[in-house]
Amino acid sequence: MAGGSFWQTMAALGADSEDEVPNTLSLMAGVASVHDSASGKLIGVPDTAVARWTPIEALCGCEAQLTRLAANTAAFAAGRAANDALLWGARGTGKSAAVKAVLASVGRTAPSLRVIETDAANAVGVRRLVMALADTSYQVVLFVDDLGADAEDPRLRALPPVLDGGLFGRPQNVIVYATSNRRHLAARPNDLDLSDVHDRDTMEDTLALSDRFGLSLAFHPLGQSDFLAAVDAHARLAGVPVDADLHRRALEWSSGRGARTGRTARQFIVALLSEV
Repeated sequence: MAGGSFWQTMAALGADSEDEVPNTLSLMAGVASVHDSASGKLIGVPDTAVARWTPIEALCGCEAQLTRLAANTAAFAAGRAANDALLWGARGTGKSAAVKAVLASVGRTAPSLRVIETDAANAVGVRRLVMALADTSYQVVLFVDDLGADAEDPRLRALPPVLDGGLFGRPQNVIVYATSNRRHLAARPNDLDLSDVHDRDTMEDTLALSDRFGLSLAFHPLGQSDFLAAVDAHARLAGVPVDADLHRRALEWSSGRGARTGRTARQFIVALLSEV
């Protein structure tokens, strides 16, 4: 459109120079890109890297979560109403892998679906990106990984305007998926006094960000049967024979690691391959 659209104009007005408006054309090169919120640059993720994402059938013990996330993603890809999603739970339980696996699975029949991983540390940079994306023909999932390490994480301040959309609203072709080890994103300080108005405000800010995600999915460590199913899935992907001895060694490995998760299952198979 001659002269650009409203959203393109707003993105340009928010930038110090025309070069700072994200080049959304790079999205045409593949399904995934990485965004640097400080510089505004988009870097395409090679198809070879996307091909190495853990397939959805290798994620065990979280089938209900995958089904809900896939349904939400399929609705969004089709242009229907969908929620922002927060995947939370213990480390290594498959939150990030679930996002990528679902996007890859749904994307096979939804050619307009794209994912951009952003550090989201710069609120202005993220806003420019969202504005620029409004005028593409893509349905874009903004992926923010590992949120809420501490209350000072700058992304906890940068995300609310993106989730709410501000005065201009959010383009209908942009949605946010985030992962966190914490359900409420930031740890509650030990010295927080909820009888103090300022401390109450701090706590409310933390809870308010979590509440902005309409879809909240919990991920937990695996029981023994699900862990062994994950071991079997990763073994088959790697061409490793599945037998009772594999299970025995996997359980010994997980005991030494102190965890039974999808990540532990994958690491066990990698360790086996390194012995060959």
